[in-house]
Amino acid sequence: MNSTQLQKNFPEVYRDFFSKNDLVVSGCFSMSWGNEGILHQSKYVLTRSKIPLKCYIWLKKNTNKKIEFTDVVFFNNLKKSVESISYGKVIKEEDMIREKIQKFLTENGKIEGVTISILSEIPRGHSFWFSDTSFAILSTALYLFYWKTESEALKNYSEFEQWTQIREILKFAWSLSLISRYGNTISQAIRSTFSSTGAPLSVYCQEFLSEGEKDIIEEIEVWVLPVQCLDTCSLSERELPLDYGVIFTGIETSSKQIEEMKESDFSGFEKYSDFIRKDILQDRSGYFFDSFSDSSTLTNAYGQILSFLSIKTVYFLRNIYRSGLDFQVISNFIEHINNQRKMLSTISKENHFAEQFHFLFQKFQKNTLENIGILPIYSSKLWGGCVFIMNPWMSRDTLDITLEEMRKIYPNVEIDYCSYVDGTSHDGIIIEQFINNKIYSKFIPKNQVVYKNNLGDSYLGTHNDILEKEQKGLLIDTISKKIYINWVRLTSKEIPAQNTTSEVLEILLERKWEDVSVKEFPVSSYASNKNEMLWKIVIPLVKIIKETLDVDFPFVCKGGINDFYLKLDITNTKIGIIKNNL
Repeated sequence: MNSTQLQKNFPEVYRDFFSKNDLVVSGCFSMSWGNEGILHQSKYVLTRSKIPLKCYIWLKKNTNKKIEFTDVVFFNNLKKSVESISYGKVIKEEDMIREKIQKFLTENGKIEGVTISILSEIPRGHSFWFSDTSFAILSTALYLFYWKTESEALKNYSEFEQWTQIREILKFAWSLSLISRYGNTISQAIRSTFSSTGAPLSVYCQEFLSEGEKDIIEEIEVWVLPVQCLDTCSLSERELPLDYGVIFTGIETSSKQIEEMKESDFSGFEKYSDFIRKDILQDRSGYFFDSFSDSSTLTNAYGQILSFLSIKTVYFLRNIYRSGLDFQVISNFIEHINNQRKMLSTISKENHFAEQFHFLFQKFQKNTLENIGILPIYSSKLWGGCVFIMNPWMSRDTLDITLEEMRKIYPNVEIDYCSYVDGTSHDGIIIEQFINNKIYSKFIPKNQVVYKNNLGDSYLGTHNDILEKEQKGLLIDTISKKIYINWVRLTSKEIPAQNTTSEVLEILLERKWEDVSVKEFPVSSYASNKNEMLWKIVIPLVKIIKETLDVDFPFVCKGGINDFYLKLDITNTKIGIIKNNL
């Protein structure tokens, strides 16, 4: 499954999502090349690769000055359907996330509320780091939406990746990740989302704790290393000579569940340290394993081994890039992946899913060259996803047979991502649509037009649908050159110069609250004489709005007879405009 296939199979979902609002930003999910370990992530080198499945986020200003999340829309690979779920069920810490965003906006002088909607091409809980990926995209979208980052900055992506302001966006995304992942994150999925390489990306940082050190995020240096660059020669970006992907076990997981279940792993260390202290050492000392009588030392020792294995993952991937199609090098990597799985089971229960999968694969393999490495991404517990690696080409039929056999035990098992079926991706953060900047999505039909208003709303729709929907306030239809108030079309008797009035209001809405010189308006008799502008356009419009809506419309005309200014001041009256999306 990949973006292209989903867009082909569910065009109406994308069309509906994109036609509703102004700004839509996307980014790719990523897969892990190893296990997260049991300690804090800052103790490991974590390696990820982009996959061609995306998360889309759109933003819309709201009038209640609050941060709101709509239901998350996602594709269910198992059911081949589109579903939705409340944001609070996806991100358990929704309230804290909203508070963090609100604080960020307030500190930057932004008092408007914002509604956030998400379309995900994969469900949460499948080990693709939904929260971190969405935070990377959301942080970028917020900077774009509130004009801290110009949309042109993303046109040259290599420059954007080196841009100083990207650090601000990354840090804010990381601050959200620290909340949702209970402090246990080094933002590796965030970094992968921002990158524009299809090669594996290794991320590591200075060691820090978790909950108590969220405030020192500005001081922590995070290092990002494309694995293919770990060589003495300059390598072009090429595909890995591997068949690989992620198998979903059929049981979803969550960050909270992961962190809580680690405590049960730690209890195993306490059992062994008690045994060492009370039964082996008793009152004796001076032995190499003295320190193991302290469960924290034993935990750290085990964590150090897993940390070393995370570095070996980078080493083997580098060797594969260096050697190309060398089956011995690839076999060494597969053996390393399986050794990690065995290492995890030395302190915790073995992952029955991964062990059964490996056993069945060996049962069905056609020759000794066939092999598979499979590793649970989260600890050794039976949920989430498992990364798998095979020699290229030769084991694809064996994998399919193994999957069918596994479904007799685990009926919901599914391959969420497969490199040789779905391909790879190099996409970084992409502005898919920005109506205010005249960037329109490919998902929007050509017969759709733009609606925008002074309250911050903007979306796309058919001309008739928008006319039917927008029945309140002042509506300027620049396509048919008509003006409506509360769905009633004004006549030439009420507004003598409707064409010119539409053109004037269109410019003032783009420059709302600003003094706009008459020289910036289309040439006409009204633009050359202040009295003409007042009596043919300004006064008639102000009068009819007062009579119809009982409000004083802040349409200002000031200055000299031939050198004057127009201004549309702040008002609660909704002023909408319909225009072509060109």
